[in-house]
Amino acid sequence: MEALRQRGFPAFAARDEAMLEVDDATQLSFAAARGWMILTHNGRHFRALHRAWLENRLAHSGIIVLPERPPFERLVIRAVLVLSWIRTLTHAQGGFYTWGQAQEQLEGGVRWVGFTDEEVRLALGRV
Repeated sequence: MEALRQRGFPAFAARDEAMLEVDDATQLSFAAARGWMILTHNGRHFRALHRAWLENRLAHSGIIVLPERPPFERLVIRAVLVLSWIRTLTHAQGGFYTWGQAQEQLEGGVRWVGFTDEEVRLALGRV
């Protein structure tokens, strides 16, 4: 979480909020009530929750799905890149975002301010 905070993103861990032992729906409701996005590895469950919220006309602040396997340093830079990409979107509130979407942007040559070529290479797994 500290790495995200250092890049200017307010970040809270489920562990720190006593939310580790609750189900995904409760976590999403908790985050939505605070205007927070969810950052998760659990794309399957959260995609289903996102769809259910849309169908029921409920609003959340967004869901970001990152792959679980990369080294921690790569995971952090991917999270920061996805968050930076979302900041550029006009209608980011309540969306469902994946690392793959940001990766496509980067591979297409898009660069967001504040990132070095080395960080982009690390995120893309080219280091």
